[in-house]
Amino acid sequence: MNWIITPLVIACALGESLHTKTSYEATAWVLRNRLESGQWSDSLEGVATQPKQFSALNDPNNVKKLLNYQKYHKSKWNMAKSALELVGIQRHTADPTKGACWYLTNNLYYSSKRPKWADGMVITVVKFNHVYLKD
Repeated sequence: MNWIITPLVIACALGESLHTKTSYEATAWVLRNRLESGQWSDSLEGVATQPKQFSALNDPNNVKKLLNYQKYHKSKWNMAKSALELVGIQRHTADPTKGACWYLTNNLYYSSKRPKWADGMVITVVKFNHVYLKD
């Protein structure tokens, strides 16, 4: 698995109250949906590292912390890696995001600070403390 994908999935799922396999799969599916749309990149790593797309990667210090997850948080690392394998390689899971390419936390989506880019998007599902969107 590419160097940043597994830590990104972990970081995005950290906002969840429950770190379930499905919450990791939801992030993996957003990555896959973006890849399949052809709008971001032709690789998962390219999708993940597009500037300002995933807030977990906007701060270089956070990236360094994420890369240490394999060493200090083995169970989360393994769960994220497993979710990525199921979604990315085998596609043995249904897409819990229903085709979403974007997501925001519920708190941000339903606040006055919601980003303008989210206006006009279609909500596909509200799940795991996140609102999943597509255009």
